[in-house]
Amino acid sequence: MSSRHLKYHYMYLTTHIMTGKIYIGIRSTNDLPEDDPYMGSGSAIRDIDPSLLRKTIITTFATRELAIMAEMLIVTEEFCLRDNTLNMRTGGEVGFLVDKSSFFQGIAKAKAAGKYKGRAVGIERQPVMELLSQGVSMRKTAKQLGIHLSTVQRIKRECGSRAGTMNG
Repeated sequence: MSSRHLKYHYMYLTTHIMTGKIYIGIRSTNDLPEDDPYMGSGSAIRDIDPSLLRKTIITTFATRELAIMAEMLIVTEEFCLRDNTLNMRTGGEVGFLVDKSSFFQGIAKAKAAGKYKGRAVGIERQPVMELLSQGVSMRKTAKQLGIHLSTVQRIKRECGSRAGTMNG
C-alpha cells in the first residue's frame, strides 16, 4: 500500500533508556501512532533490545510529504553528528548516510593538537547574575565573561526567580 493511502503520519523520538541517546524519525501507518510498536529503522536502533527503548510521539501530520519536510529540517547532518544521537542518515525520503567515525576521529586529532577543548563544563552562575543585576546587558555580560550569549540567556532563565535576591 502506498504511503499516500496510509491514515496516520507522525514524527517520533526513540530514547535508549540506558544511554539517553535519541533517534528521531517519521512513520506512516494505519495504526494510531500511540499504538504503533515501530521504534525506528536505523541500524543503530535495530541492534538494541526493544525493552531498552522508549518511544514518544512528537507530532502528527496531515500528509507524508509534510512529515518528510519536518524531518529534513530536524535530522540534519549536524544533528546526526551529535554524540547523543542514534540517527545515521539525514532526514527525508532518501537521507544521506553520515560518517560519524571520521567526525569523531577529527575531534580526537584536534584534541591531540590542543585545538579542541570541547564544551565548557559548569559555567559559574554567580558572575553572570551579578553583572546582570548591575544592569549590564546580556550581550556585554557574555563578551566580558568570554561565554556565549545563549549561555547567559539560559543562566538568566534558570536563575530568573533568584535574580532579584542577589547582591550586586
